[in-house]
Amino acid sequence: MKIVFITYWGVSDPLSVATVYPHLEILKGMDEIEEIHLLSFERNGYVKKEFSGKVKHYPIVEKRFSPGFNKFLAFFSAWKTLKSIHKKRIIDFSICRSSFAGILGYHLFKKYNVSFMVESLEPHTDYMITSGEWKKRGLKTRILRNYENKIFANAQFLLPVSENYRETLIESGVDEDRIIVLPCTIDVNQFKFNQDARRRLRSELNIDHGDKVGIYVGKFGGIYYQDIAFKLFENLNNNIDNLTMIVLTPEDPIYVTNNLERCGFVSSKIYVLKADPKEVPSFLSASDFGIAIYKESAFSNCLSPIKVGEYMVNGLPVVITKNIGEDSDVIEQNNIGVTFSFKENEIQLNLKNFNSLIGSNTTREKIQRIGLDRRGRDISHNVYSKIFGGDI
Repeated sequence: MKIVFITYWGVSDPLSVATVYPHLEILKGMDEIEEIHLLSFERNGYVKKEFSGKVKHYPIVEKRFSPGFNKFLAFFSAWKTLKSIHKKRIIDFSICRSSFAGILGYHLFKKYNVSFMVESLEPHTDYMITSGEWKKRGLKTRILRNYENKIFANAQFLLPVSENYRETLIESGVDEDRIIVLPCTIDVNQFKFNQDARRRLRSELNIDHGDKVGIYVGKFGGIYYQDIAFKLFENLNNNIDNLTMIVLTPEDPIYVTNNLERCGFVSSKIYVLKADPKEVPSFLSASDFGIAIYKESAFSNCLSPIKVGEYMVNGLPVVITKNIGEDSDVIEQNNIGVTFSFKENEIQLNLKNFNSLIGSNTTREKIQRIGLDRRGRDISHNVYSKIFGGDI
């Protein structure tokens, strides 16, 4: 079988490293898969990456025009590339990572009858509207909503990241036999707790032995809280003794540091860094709890944040927004973290029992077991085996 794998992220994007590469490795190891033609959308400077074995890479490099025109040109270029690949190789199937990539999978299906599936499926349009990022009747909303409906009607398989979204799709009329839940899974061996890495990094950063270390991995703004995030950090600093904060982010470190200092953190207890994705597991091992600041909305329960899975696989108690995928409920029900919300201009957060979770080896082992069960890479292996091994 010859397939195309379409991702809307660039090959250097941390999301590609965490989610696309592992799936390519699974596909490369399957006897049923003969060729893999990878299309990626590259922006902010493209650095060539070599792929081995069955994978051939086709980078779609966005030009530097106005943002809307950029997207149009990139999709047009990607469509030309897809047609060229199909004419030369006769593609049997396309895997589209995200609904944006699904637009191209849909067009390949309509023109050449190439079956396609969309994985990492979330209610992106609804979430962007309810989080305030898109206008309800804006151009982006109308375009993606139209394509989402076409994808739902024509994709051979839809792979939502949560059971909640599966139920939503079924209620909307999608045949449940075409729906397979596949959360964002984690390489357990890569992200498991490492005592040596903990000692090394805490020593390098001069973190006091008795300090409790919180870590946030991600951005500020967009689908993440921004000003509210710093209100949360201030709340944590006021209620957790000897708190040191590590922030791994592409944001301006001066901006983040200044805001943390306004929250009451002293400079010696702040580490704002841009870490290589390969270094992230070590930073998690050096920490005592993880923080997730996704915006809560009517549709946020359909998400499956990759960072939450990484925190859990490492064994970190998690401070997370309420109503985020199934993760918020799992964390609350199993007492492996705490959830928060923002109401009446105040952070709603009960840290009464949270301090007892921090630094507990028993808790860390418990969270690791739950993380393995809910986010282990075997889940992806099993789903791909069903689809391409003929079990469906």
